[in-house]
Amino acid sequence: MVTQSSSDDSQLLAQVLEVLAGIAPEVRDLNVDPTLPLREQLELDSMDHLHFLVGLKQRFGLDVPEAQYARMRRLSDLLAYLSDGLRRETSAAKAGHGAVDEH
Repeated sequence: MVTQSSSDDSQLLAQVLEVLAGIAPEVRDLNVDPTLPLREQLELDSMDHLHFLVGLKQRFGLDVPEAQYARMRRLSDLLAYLSDGLRRETSAAKAGHGAVDEH
């Protein structure tokens, strides 16, 4: 199993918090607990949460299907989803380079 380094995790967290700060600027002054629901910690309404998910899609190029929204309540859930999705994307890109037909 491939795991990300703590540096990669820190960079991912920083980027996610940057997107979140675009929706809820007060996040810059808070210590967000990754194990608690984001909406309750930051008093995000459903539209803010949706804008946040859209912002993550724009930043990372990964779609969060609507069926997954309920599972993306905590920062830890989002980080795990993004980390896994980015790892799959990287693996697929590497596999694609190996499949180039050379004539």
